[in-house]
Amino acid sequence: MKLFKKSKRMNNLGFSLVEILCAVAILGIATTAVGSAMIISAQNYSRNNVEMEVQQEAQIATNLIGELLVDAYNASATGSVLNIEGDGVVYEVSLEPTTGVLSYKEIRNADVVTGVLAENVTKFTPTVPADFKKDKNVKINLAVKEGDKVYEVTYNATARNGEVSNIPGVVETAS
Repeated sequence: MKLFKKSKRMNNLGFSLVEILCAVAILGIATTAVGSAMIISAQNYSRNNVEMEVQQEAQIATNLIGELLVDAYNASATGSVLNIEGDGVVYEVSLEPTTGVLSYKEIRNADVVTGVLAENVTKFTPTVPADFKKDKNVKINLAVKEGDKVYEVTYNATARNGEVSNIPGVVETAS
């Protein structure tokens, strides 16, 4: 009887192979789950970051154009070119369709300043009323694309040129 008890104690000194395999399998499943969650989280962050950048670029461009229109005395549009005349200054906002760059040109006396308003622009459609001096509302449709994200903005700006009101409105559509 003494021999039997002694041998039974020797069998309980470590883990069995089955116990070790079960522990490794459980650790592998947990590691896979955590790793998958981290990968999905990083992909969602990247996708949302691109979407946010596209939205900001479109909104900033339309807000800047709206600021140019605030003090306009005259405006006209031909295709994807918007001409704005203010007090001693002329602005030309245009889209270069091959590069997708929305740029502006400021002409003041003999000085010309150029700059970029937005990149990756797929559509720029300004709509100016026939009688701008009477109806000072300008509608701007702008679409910016980055990867598979397209963000369209319709911006309504009202020139005030001496009047009190400036009521811009933004209607956003994301696709």
